[in-house]
Amino acid sequence: MPSDVSVAPALDRIIDQPRAKDLLAAAVREDRLSHAYLFIGAPGSGMADAAEALAMCAICADGGDGSCDECIRVAHRTHPDVRWLAPGSVTG
Repeated sequence: MPSDVSVAPALDRIIDQPRAKDLLAAAVREDRLSHAYLFIGAPGSGMADAAEALAMCAICADGGDGSCDECIRVAHRTHPDVRWLAPGSVTG
């Protein structure tokens, strides 16, 4: 199922993980987001970018346009409705 970037422009940033991008785009497009997502992988694999893009899509009234106040607050990690969790060390 090809991704529909017009529905979720923020997901354009996910370039190294096309399957993850397609899965998330379909969830946004079909309005079937889960209550939580766990992004795991090696450092530098794009986990934070994917999580941020999905948060923008979920919070923004325009589907994650990246330029509105909501998207900017998500990008700055200051949006009150988005929680960022990370392990404290390599072992978690």
